[in-house]
Amino acid sequence: EKVVCHHIGVDTSVFGGGLDTEPADERDPAHVLFVGRLAEVKGVGDLLEAAAIARSTTPSLTLTVVGDGPLRDQLHARATQLELPVQFIDSATQLEVAALMASATLLCAPSKATASGQREAFGLVLAEAQASGLPVVAYRSGGTGEALTHEVGGLLVPEGDVVALATALTELLTHPTRRAALGAAGREEAHRRFDLAAQSAQLGEMYRAVIARHANAADDDNNATGPSA
Repeated sequence: EKVVCHHIGVDTSVFGGGLDTEPADERDPAHVLFVGRLAEVKGVGDLLEAAAIARSTTPSLTLTVVGDGPLRDQLHARATQLELPVQFIDSATQLEVAALMASATLLCAPSKATASGQREAFGLVLAEAQASGLPVVAYRSGGTGEALTHEVGGLLVPEGDVVALATALTELLTHPTRRAALGAAGREEAHRRFDLAAQSAQLGEMYRAVIARHANAADDDNNATGPSA
């Protein structure tokens, strides 16, 4: 009963507020974005395999992968083998990421458990994408279900199921009306649940409540024992 789950906030003045967001029907209709570390837990290899499958029905699909990490060379090589049109960007500022989110078609976040059992804790990028009105396709793994509500801001598919991931990508890439609806719903939910100013204020109230409770308990103890001799 002492545990409270408080989610991290997103700066909605940057994601979904500080930049002009392209209308759904004016965005590149098949531009998939990934933002994160190029490590096993992020599942970027699954994204490449799913994108190769999805291109059979959406040949105009392109990928932008933002991030660096230990799997960088391996992922570059696999993208070449699959003949995927991928732009790899080693690093980007917050504003540059926000600009990509304002123009991409959807974000894919296929985080999954590693061989050692590591899982995604929350997935801040999912909240940032939704705040930007960008629908998300992700594995249901670790804390992703806390950051993304299925059929609200995007689609969650079974962890490690590359075919299901490809199907979800194809579904949103080929249905602009549904994609726009999910983007709008996700933006509303992200601004309601993850706005940085609101979350920071709520966290401050939690601290104040704990401090007050302990101060009152200390006063009660002093009153019960009375002054010391």
